[in-house]
Amino acid sequence: MTAARPTAGRLCRASTGGGFTLIEIMVALTILSLVMLATVSGFRTLATTQSTLDRTIGRIDEIRTVSNFLRQTFESAIIGQDLGGLSLGGTGGSSKSFFDLDQSGVVLKSVVMMGEGFGGTQVVRVAREGSSIVLRWSQNEFKAKDERWQRYPSRELVQDVEEFAVSVRPTSDAPWQPQWKQRGAPDAIRVVLKAHGRFFPELIIPVQR
Repeated sequence: MTAARPTAGRLCRASTGGGFTLIEIMVALTILSLVMLATVSGFRTLATTQSTLDRTIGRIDEIRTVSNFLRQTFESAIIGQDLGGLSLGGTGGSSKSFFDLDQSGVVLKSVVMMGEGFGGTQVVRVAREGSSIVLRWSQNEFKAKDERWQRYPSRELVQDVEEFAVSVRPTSDAPWQPQWKQRGAPDAIRVVLKAHGRFFPELIIPVQR
């Protein structure tokens, strides 16, 4: 007995049964594209999150560094026996200091150590210059608006500043004042600073008495 020979229709079905149709290939490619798109989007989101986290950490470090420096600088100016101004450290009137405040910034005599080739008693000015908060120091006593400050060394404290205001409080129960015309020193100094689109935590520093 001879086996039946396969017909042409059976050969066609056998040859196509093990492959993929065009529709199946298109569906597979679509799914693969969606998976790749989701993967790329995930990596982009991760990179954006990391960048945002780095900026946030950098801003926190900046706030901590600037706040600590201002606090140490302002707290080092204390009142001595000389009623003509601030004095530093000792109780003798010979250490009379200098204090000035207006809308341009604050100037005071303080003990500063910054590792920049200078230290000890310095007259320092913290003021806004353009879009930055700049620290300048000198042995000479100048008012806050004095243009001679531009001749002296400087260090940029904060960039992209949008708002900067320093005010003082004569006594613990008195209102804050944007200027200081009295003799001696205030009870406390307040610094309001907005940079990079956000406000720094308000800094209130008591002047040691």
